[in-house]
Amino acid sequence: ITGLKAVKNYIYITDSSKYDRQQDFVIAVSNTNYDLLVVDVFHKGRSPFTKAAIQGMKFKKLGSRRLVYAYMNIGVAETHRYYWRDNWKEGQPPFIAEPVPANPDKHYVEFWQAGWRKIITGNTNSYIYGIVQQDFDGVIIDGLDSYKFFESGGG
Repeated sequence: ITGLKAVKNYIYITDSSKYDRQQDFVIAVSNTNYDLLVVDVFHKGRSPFTKAAIQGMKFKKLGSRRLVYAYMNIGVAETHRYYWRDNWKEGQPPFIAEPVPANPDKHYVEFWQAGWRKIITGNTNSYIYGIVQQDFDGVIIDGLDSYKFFESGGG
């Protein structure tokens, strides 16, 4: 598989927490024949998958190549992510809005503010730069509809 037009099936796994080690997760997904694999950038939501782990995911059980895309949510900040600081809370920094009702570990973000944009795309420590360095084939961006929260009077 060398492009999206060739993809006939896919699997979307954004939670690898049932696997203790990255290698265990890689082995599990390598034993499938999906054409496209969408995974969180971080194993167990905390430690980034290594470049070697991403390379290992790029091959199906049959041995042929598959695409591996990173999952990235730009509409919320999550307390367990690498960028979260202990002193962050609603309003501090200014781009952090109120928690998502169903999950207090996620906060809506004012994604248009420079501070959040810097985290996502700002420099070599940014989220997107890390994805490129990990050698993913592409990115699935989630959270694009979070503007609805602010339009409805939230934040």
